[in-house]
Amino acid sequence: MNTKIIVAIAAIATMGLTATAEAKRDDRNEAAWAQTVRSVPAPAEINRAIENPVVEGRNVSVQAPDHVEPYIAQSIDQDNRGNK
Repeated sequence: MNTKIIVAIAAIATMGLTATAEAKRDDRNEAAWAQTVRSVPAPAEINRAIENPVVEGRNVSVQAPDHVEPYIAQSIDQDNRGNK
């Protein structure tokens, strides 16, 4: 019984010390994070900027580029036939 109590106390102490260590405030890290958030555009803006935007979803109908591997092109053709 004493062993269980000791293990429980050690576990609680470990979790408490871990939470305290993670809660330490680092102003330089916070400033760098804020700068990154301001400088990286949103995914929608990135998607609009590229010529062929990324389209997600299983049933999306898009033309495959010519430079894909043959097995990928075959899979795309099979998907297109299955969606008709």
